[in-house]
Amino acid sequence: MRWFAATTLPRQEMVAAENLRAQEFEFLLPRMRVSKRHARRVVEAIDPVFPGYIFIQMDPELTAWRRINGTRGISHLVMSGERPLPARKGVVETIISSIGPDGLIKFTDPVQPGAKVRLVAGPLAEALGEVVSLDGRGRVKLMLGLFGTSIHAEVKREKLVAA
Repeated sequence: MRWFAATTLPRQEMVAAENLRAQEFEFLLPRMRVSKRHARRVVEAIDPVFPGYIFIQMDPELTAWRRINGTRGISHLVMSGERPLPARKGVVETIISSIGPDGLIKFTDPVQPGAKVRLVAGPLAEALGEVVSLDGRGRVKLMLGLFGTSIHAEVKREKLVAA
């Protein structure tokens, strides 16, 4: 049994998952919790880690894999010529090992004390700095190198990315 990727129709990953489940295929749709800005506020949502893709476990010699291409929500299997292209060994297994008890992928936050970061919003956007500390309210204390000197600043976590 190997893992294969299939492309889904736009924003149809959940439809594809339900229809693959109905056909009794083993599949993986890795999802993660994300924060999105919408109408001037931040909204928590659960989105696919790989939008437009779903992984299916099968043996192409023993499975009627062509019916996957006709599954609602699926565009087509990723192919190599006339055969489905398997994912590299260990890739999907690593993803599975990163799934938490809530069924969502757990990523390590790169914004930790000592990490190099870049501001992405605000008057100092694009400035580089180093994380000094984090608090439990989503605020990060930084040491920014500006104008030949070091400046301390405190910003919201969502205004930073790893440098």
